[in-house]
Amino acid sequence: MLLYIAWFIIAFLIYRTRQSQQNKRFLFLYMLGLAFFVGIADMLGGFDRYIYGAHFDSFADSISAWNWDEIVFKLYNETRSSEMGFSMTYILVSLFSENRYIYIFCVTLLIYTLLFISFKRYVENYPMAFMLFLGLWFFFTFTYLRQVLACSIAWLAVKYIIERNLKWYALLVFIAYTMHNSAIVFFPFYFIPVKKFDKGHVILVMALLLFIGITNLPASLFGAFGGMMESEHRTAQYADDYAFRIEYILEALLFLYIILSNYKKIPNTRLNLVFLNMSLVFCGILLLFCLNTQGGRLSWYFMLGLITTLSSIAKSKKLFSQDNIVLIALSFFLFFRIVTGWGYMIYPYKTFFTDGVRNNDLVWEEFEYDHKYDSDKFYRPAFRIPGQKDN
Repeated sequence: MLLYIAWFIIAFLIYRTRQSQQNKRFLFLYMLGLAFFVGIADMLGGFDRYIYGAHFDSFADSISAWNWDEIVFKLYNETRSSEMGFSMTYILVSLFSENRYIYIFCVTLLIYTLLFISFKRYVENYPMAFMLFLGLWFFFTFTYLRQVLACSIAWLAVKYIIERNLKWYALLVFIAYTMHNSAIVFFPFYFIPVKKFDKGHVILVMALLLFIGITNLPASLFGAFGGMMESEHRTAQYADDYAFRIEYILEALLFLYIILSNYKKIPNTRLNLVFLNMSLVFCGILLLFCLNTQGGRLSWYFMLGLITTLSSIAKSKKLFSQDNIVLIALSFFLFFRIVTGWGYMIYPYKTFFTDGVRNNDLVWEEFEYDHKYDSDKFYRPAFRIPGQKDN
């Protein structure tokens, strides 16, 4: 557990040195450290890694046999054709590796590279942004690789909202869509006016979204967009996946309070207004899906706006102003809640550089599909010459 908490402590200690708020070296080293920490983890975070691993191993076997008919068949049958972009990651990595751990490591590095680009472009206060990132999204980079990659690609498209270039924006959103169909929710954001909306209207819309959220309407949204969150045969499961998420409401209201209480101080530049409106959409989605345990994942596409806006507000204030203390405390609470709540899924921390399995790993017991990995993590070759055909 302490290994995870150390990442938050580092961000907090750097935050205390105000001169490091836009230190590019810190941004690079911290992001690189997170990428390796997540990328070399041994199947931590839940069962999703086993699903990705099984698909990758299947593609790698076909690549090893140089059976392209079988590869094409897998593209359309083992994964949904509308998400062929993510299937291509299986093929690209399997050209030079047959090992699932190398695949997960490569995808993780790609995700954090894209995150680094977005943070470097737009974030004004790196330590505060990282504390928010750790509390809101960090742990999902262990497990939801498809949707996290889709979000990371979609965030690159923000540049083209600011520049009003629909062609490049649509292209990037489409690429994100081929990774995870839920990325389609980000496309309409291009058409939201780049302006600061009246504060009273914002409050009214948020109240309306909360009212809708406590009805059954969000469930019908999942039905209307079949397969948006996962494969189509799971759509009904998501539509019926109800549980009152008081944390969604509290997070949204607290973030809205900080944003709206500093509303006039947010600069009226196109960049700041785009991220401001992204942060409002983020809060609105949380309120809309306050009764659905999966709907909140749609807000991820707008999280960059929240992180950027809040970290910018924090930069404009005293280091330990009331708002900044609230943001730090909330970020740590959200972070610590997952550390303790996920329990055996993330600790004790273990890398794939050591063989064997962790004690009491219930996810491994249920979802491990190839027990040869238990005794030798690299029984499948980690590297091979691209295009080399097995004998």
